[in-house]
Amino acid sequence: MSYVITLLGLSALVALHELGHLLVARAFGMRVDRFSLGFGPVVLAHRRGPTEYALSLLPFGGYVRIAGMVPGDGTEASDPASYANHPAWQRLLTIAAGPLANYLIAFALLA
Repeated sequence: MSYVITLLGLSALVALHELGHLLVARAFGMRVDRFSLGFGPVVLAHRRGPTEYALSLLPFGGYVRIAGMVPGDGTEASDPASYANHPAWQRLLTIAAGPLANYLIAFALLA
């Protein structure tokens, strides 16, 4: 039972970390293609707007795929919602939002 509780706790931390990235990217107008908890084959998926929310088979992490973040991902160079077309300070805050979410969680739990 302690393994299950540990896995659920870590999964919650990963989910909140990735949620930080997602919320800040959206606030700056970046298009988020996928918000995934876990890796590997997708077990459950739901599309809402341009974002696909996925739960994958291996529950050891997660990721947020932002359009234009990886060169050659098929995003048009002129796309205003592309990560690459936003100012450096917005890109920095988007990347920093995940760890900052973890710090906020830690402070909230300590309080």
